[in-house]
Amino acid sequence: AIPFGLVATLNKRAEKEGKPVSTALQMSLLNCCVTVGQQICTLSLAFIMGRTSMREALPRALMLAGVAQVMAGGGGPLLPD
Repeated sequence: AIPFGLVATLNKRAEKEGKPVSTALQMSLLNCCVTVGQQICTLSLAFIMGRTSMREALPRALMLAGVAQVMAGGGGPLLPD
């Protein structure tokens, strides 16, 4: 929901400033928001697997993802409108 809220906020801001609203920019922002988490997860797992076995790396990556979700869930409501 946050990426869509970000796009909506940018649209409103662009309309208030009299700038044209770019659909291509909206789609690229949504794509970045969706794929950044996947990229971070993949790189984190690769880094952890460089030091441990797959059996140990997957639970650690899952714990790291859980911490990130808690931080995002707690930080999301704190974002200004």
